[in-house]
Amino acid sequence: MSRWRASAYHLLISLGLALVVVTLLIGAWYPPPLFQSGGGMDLFFLIIGVDIVLGPLLTLAVFRSGKRGLRFDLTVIGLLQVAALAYGMSIITQTRPAFIVAMPNRVVVVHADELHPDPPPPAEFASAPWLGPRMVTLRLPEDAELRQEITLDVMQGNPDFDRRPAFFAPLDQGYESLFQSPLPLEPLLKFNPDLEQEILDWLKQQGVENIQDAAFLPVMTRSREIALFVDTRRKLLLGMRDVPSNY
Repeated sequence: MSRWRASAYHLLISLGLALVVVTLLIGAWYPPPLFQSGGGMDLFFLIIGVDIVLGPLLTLAVFRSGKRGLRFDLTVIGLLQVAALAYGMSIITQTRPAFIVAMPNRVVVVHADELHPDPPPPAEFASAPWLGPRMVTLRLPEDAELRQEITLDVMQGNPDFDRRPAFFAPLDQGYESLFQSPLPLEPLLKFNPDLEQEILDWLKQQGVENIQDAAFLPVMTRSREIALFVDTRRKLLLGMRDVPSNY
């Protein structure tokens, strides 16, 4: 077998691994549009780019049919590639989106490495979900002293309430409040004229009969603000779209 063919086989195996990784990323941990806006795509290209280049190129460099010690060389290359992939996957899992915290004026995507353990959260929110981010709402403490204590802590540069699972609650407990003061659609469309028709077509597909019924909440992701569209008449969350909303 020539070294080019060996390298090509190695590349096919690496591409298969890349397919598994991207399936996990998009299918669970970084569902669209968070794959684009939440850093998933950057991590994917960094890790897979290094991993795909690392193995096949090294195979191309060392492979020579009948070479003494070839099996050892290929074993070392395989182990290096597995180690690089394992390290990359550990970074992805540690930084995956964990909770989508919906509030009346905004939505915040909180990643697993941003969760603050103080005060101790209830068991329901004690760990980041493994099968994709969970949408929750925020319930500020009724205890005025605790609220002031956390506020002072935040002012010193520590995580805000929306990064502390102790104050998370199931979405249904704050669902109605999400429709009290969403932002009007018109300024968003004017800010994104190249996306206007795409947005309008998508809203129609979601069953929005009157465009005046559509509004949005800004969504703070790791790289930029996007939009969560809502139907104020039917009281429905229509979904997030990768539409810049920081106008």
